[in-house]
Amino acid sequence: MSDKEKNGANQENDDLRAVLSTPEGKRVMWRILDFCGLYRNPLTNDQGVTGFNCGKQSVAQWLVDECISIHPKATADLIINNKIEDENESK
Repeated sequence: MSDKEKNGANQENDDLRAVLSTPEGKRVMWRILDFCGLYRNPLTNDQGVTGFNCGKQSVAQWLVDECISIHPKATADLIINNKIEDENESK
């Protein structure tokens, strides 16, 4: 990996760490994860829609992995707190 690539990767890590360190950033991240169907079943009766849903879910899974590698505690807080809020809203 070249110095330029390392600097770019470091900047991406720093950017993601900054997003996860603020309540606003965590809210935006959760909106993205929710939109991508992180915890929804992607299966439908339409193969094309199922494939599309699986693609979105794959993005959410990749993003969670990235977040965990950068800031595990903030990621856990993000997921746990929003799952609790979602469950409370559905009652």
